[in-house]
Amino acid sequence: MITKSNEAFEEINTSLTISDLSKYYQFNCDKLIKLTSDQDYKRQKLQESSNKKKYVPKMDDSTLREALRHRGAEFESDIKDKLIEVGQTLYQMKFIVPEEFYEEMGIKNVVKLKAFVPDFIEVREEDGEKKLMVYDAKASKSARVPHQFQVASYAYLLDFIVQKIRGLAISRTGGIYLPPFQLQTFLPWHYNSRCRTCEFVNVCRKDAEGSIAMIPYLSLEKAVDLKTFIRDWKSGEDNVDIEDLSNYFDELNIEDENAKSSDQAVNKRIKHIVKYDKKLKSSPYLKAIETKQAQFIGIATTNFPQTTDHNLLIAMSLDPFLSRPFGWAICLYSSDGKIVPNFRRFESSMKDDESLPSFTSLMDKFVTALEKSFEYLAKVKSRACIFVFSEQEKKALQDALLEIISMDENCISHATQHTAVRCLFNLFEDSSLLLASGNNDDGNNTELPDEWREFPRLIVLENAIKENIAIHVPGFYRFIDIWEQLVKPKLKDEELLNSLEQHIELIDLEDIYATWVSSQSSTSKINSAHLHRVDFGIAVIKSYYELLKESTDDIASKLIFTPQVFTFTEIKAFGHNYL
Repeated sequence: MITKSNEAFEEINTSLTISDLSKYYQFNCDKLIKLTSDQDYKRQKLQESSNKKKYVPKMDDSTLREALRHRGAEFESDIKDKLIEVGQTLYQMKFIVPEEFYEEMGIKNVVKLKAFVPDFIEVREEDGEKKLMVYDAKASKSARVPHQFQVASYAYLLDFIVQKIRGLAISRTGGIYLPPFQLQTFLPWHYNSRCRTCEFVNVCRKDAEGSIAMIPYLSLEKAVDLKTFIRDWKSGEDNVDIEDLSNYFDELNIEDENAKSSDQAVNKRIKHIVKYDKKLKSSPYLKAIETKQAQFIGIATTNFPQTTDHNLLIAMSLDPFLSRPFGWAICLYSSDGKIVPNFRRFESSMKDDESLPSFTSLMDKFVTALEKSFEYLAKVKSRACIFVFSEQEKKALQDALLEIISMDENCISHATQHTAVRCLFNLFEDSSLLLASGNNDDGNNTELPDEWREFPRLIVLENAIKENIAIHVPGFYRFIDIWEQLVKPKLKDEELLNSLEQHIELIDLEDIYATWVSSQSSTSKINSAHLHRVDFGIAVIKSYYELLKESTDDIASKLIFTPQVFTFTEIKAFGHNYL
C-alpha cells in the first residue's frame, strides 16, 4: 500500500503516523497526504497557534473534532478497564519501525513512519501457536475503512518486527472485533462535501476554485465522467477545468437531435450531471459562475412547500461528547415572516452542568414549547411546515426525543414522555418511530400515530438549497456562502438583514458550540445565538421564494405540494411480539 502512495509524497522526506495515513481512506485523497507531510504548513499552524491572543470561536482545528477526540479517549479508557487481565492483553505498547523495513519496501529516502502504538494486543492461542491479535478502540457507531487501515497497518508492521522471534506470529484476524476485510482502492483528489470535516478543507477550497468542483456536491464518479468527456473533446488534454466545461456548451450543440447515438448518450449524461436547463441552454451552475449570482435550478420537488400559513423554525445545538443537546430555540412565524406573539421560546444549559437532570429539564421545556406550538397550529387550522436549517439539527432533535422516550420512569415523568412521543410522531415519519415504544407497563406495546401524512412536515433548509439552488462556490455550501450569495442579495426585509449582519459569524453550529465551551460562555449568549439562528432560517425561506419568483412564473410546477391543514396527531398503542 505504501509504495503505491509514493507519488503523493514526491521527494519530501517527512515522518507520518499510521493515523495520518488512515485519513487517506477516510477522504480518498492523495492531496491530504501531501498536506499532512508539508512542513511549511505545520510551521504556519504552530505560528498561528502561538500568536493567538484571545479566544476565536471557529478555528482550523475544530472544537468539534477536539470533543470527538476526547470522547474517543474516554471510550478507550473504558475498554482498557474491562480488559485488565495480567499476561493476556497488552495496552498501548510503543513500537519503532526498524530501518530494514524501509530498505525492504524501497522507501528509505521517501518517508519515515513515526513510532506506532496499537491500542490493544491480545496474546492468544491459534492452531497450537501463540499469536498476537491487534485491536483498535474507536468511539464510532460503525467500523470504517480508516479504522480498518490502522489495524491492518499495525498488524503488517508487527509481523515484520516479530518475524525473527520463534514461536510468535501475528493473527490473520484483526480489526475492531470484525472479521478480515478488503481495503478500498486508491482514488484521485476531488473536492466535494466529503471534505467538509478534513482539517485541510479551507486550503483545498482555495485550490478548487475554477475546477470541476465548482459544481457543488459533485460525486467523484460524476467528476470523473465530466473530466473524461471534456478531455476527449479537448483531444486528450489532461488539464480540465470549469472553463472547459463552459466552452463545451458554447461550442457544441448539445441539443443536436441528429448527433450520432454515442454523442447523444454523452450529452444526456452531461446534462443530467450539470442540471442542464433548456431555457437557459446552459447549466445553472455555469450561469451562477458567469453572473456571480445564485440561480434556481428548477427541479420539481416535494422538499419545499409551495405556500404556507405559518412556518415553525427550530434550532438545536449538540454536545458531541455526550451526544445530547445543550440548547434550543423555537419560533413561530406567520406567512409574511412576522413572529407570532408568545411563540418564541428558548433554553440552554451550561457546560459545567452536564448532568442527566439538566438534560431532562432542557428537553421537558422543549417538548412543552413544541406541544403548545402544535396545539396553536391545529386550533387555527394552519397549513404549516416545520423547518430546521441542517441535517445535523434534524438528527439531534430526533435522537434527543428518542432518548427521552426510552428513559426509565424514575428519570422523567410519564407526562413528559407522552408529550415527547406525540412530538416525535408529528415531526417524523420513518423507521426510527418503531423505537419509540415509550415507557409502557406492557413491554409488548408500541405507540404509533392514528393517522399518516401525505407529505413530509419537517423540512431541512440545507437540503432544499442543495437540491434546487446553484451557488458559485466549490465543493459544497457553507453557512456563510448561503448568507453571502442567497440571503444578502435576495432578502428585502432590511430590519432582519441588519440584525443578522451583526451576528452572522456567531450562529453557525460550530460557532455556537465554540462559544458554549469557552470561558466567556453564558446562557444568554447561547440563547441569543439560537434565536438569531432561527431568524436566519426564516430569512433563508424568504430568500428562497424571492429567487424562485424571479426564475419562473409557474411556481406550482416547481414546488408541487402545499401542506395539509395541521392536525396535532394523537397516538395509540398496539401489541407486538418482535419490536
